[in-house]
Amino acid sequence: MISKEFTIKSIKNNQFELESQHTSGCLSCTAQKSCGIGVLAKYFQKPLFVNIDNNKQVGDTIELQISEAQLLKDAFMVYLMPLLLMFFVGFVSLWAFPNNDFLVASLSMGALLLSFIYLKNKP
Repeated sequence: MISKEFTIKSIKNNQFELESQHTSGCLSCTAQKSCGIGVLAKYFQKPLFVNIDNNKQVGDTIELQISEAQLLKDAFMVYLMPLLLMFFVGFVSLWAFPNNDFLVASLSMGALLLSFIYLKNKP
């Protein structure tokens, strides 16, 4: 399990605004621009909003966890699935329309865009 601690900054209608417990190592490291952990540290500097039914108060610390399997699945969905779909649609449309490169490229980019829209709106 991968876990990260957050501090509850505010509570509105069972929605907690969480602020990350900063790790000084990542934020002061010189390799943070090329390191995935440094990128995540910058991402988690932004407040995070979650719905939790719990009796926590502002200022309390809460720990969020994600399993490695779920993280890998989500990474596949975000990084590989759109590209694989774009290439699949590109190959199929190239087979169906061999003399129309503009249509092939348009359909491929459309598939990529639709996969991003699907992922953004996925519950």
